[in-house]
Amino acid sequence: MAIAAFVIDCDGTLVDTEPLWNLAKREVTERWGGSWSGSLEASLAGVSLDATSHRLAQVTGSVAAEEAIAGDLLDGFWARLTATPVAPLDGAGELLEALAARGIPVAVASNGERIHVERALRSAGLRSTIASVHSPDGSERPKPEPDLYLAACRSLGVAPADSIAIEDAPPGLKAARSAGLLTLAAPTAREAPLDVDGRLASLWPLDLEALELALAQRAARAPAPR
Repeated sequence: MAIAAFVIDCDGTLVDTEPLWNLAKREVTERWGGSWSGSLEASLAGVSLDATSHRLAQVTGSVAAEEAIAGDLLDGFWARLTATPVAPLDGAGELLEALAARGIPVAVASNGERIHVERALRSAGLRSTIASVHSPDGSERPKPEPDLYLAACRSLGVAPADSIAIEDAPPGLKAARSAGLLTLAAPTAREAPLDVDGRLASLWPLDLEALELALAQRAARAPAPR
């Protein structure tokens, strides 16, 4: 079965912006009187801005200031993103170029603010090979809900069951799986739920023929429509 499309996460999967986000989160946490820790950082990996600001409002005892905390997070990240060149993660450029050469479209699904995702992809030199970018916008819920993956497949005109997702964090892996894509944990994934379809050792080289076979085998196991 031919691969219809790839839908890939941005932060921590294609580009290395996670350190910038973590610096902003730590700064905001401490500014608002909270204590930053490795466990708090891990719990916020891949989490949407709204969920992050809600969690930090709780941690700092500033529940009434959740909106202000969200603004501080965005300001802190934007300042760092503007000042710091963004590097593509190992194999990201090669993967996107190889897929483009084979005519396999790629969309990005990210819990990040779209303006930040676009800037990071452009800074890393990856935007030209990506057909569309999807972020929560009010009508599409953030990961772990499947909305962003479903929207990406609709934009590409492909069926989720014929497509492949690559993600680095549990919320994204759950979202892609729920949307019906073949779901792969990125090399940078700290942990992967047991129900993912595989874990990548690298973004590239990637055995596309093996992935086509995996899609075909999954389709054969699927129950026939009634």
